[in-house]
Amino acid sequence: MCAAAEAFCSGTGASVTPVGSVTHEGKRYMLNDGKVGDVTKEVTKALLDLQMERSPDPYGWLFDPFAKV
Repeated sequence: MCAAAEAFCSGTGASVTPVGSVTHEGKRYMLNDGKVGDVTKEVTKALLDLQMERSPDPYGWLFDPFAKV
């Protein structure tokens, strides 16, 4: 059933959350021995760098909520 090496969930409030296992039809499948995988770490770092303005924002996603309009 499980051919994935790792998995994560993301959303507006959750940021990037690693998935350690998946249960299907009563059987539990571990992903990456329950550890955070390299791709998950990369995506987390990229998102945090963008949010903290440590990397460029090529899409204009960030805005200053206190800026005068």
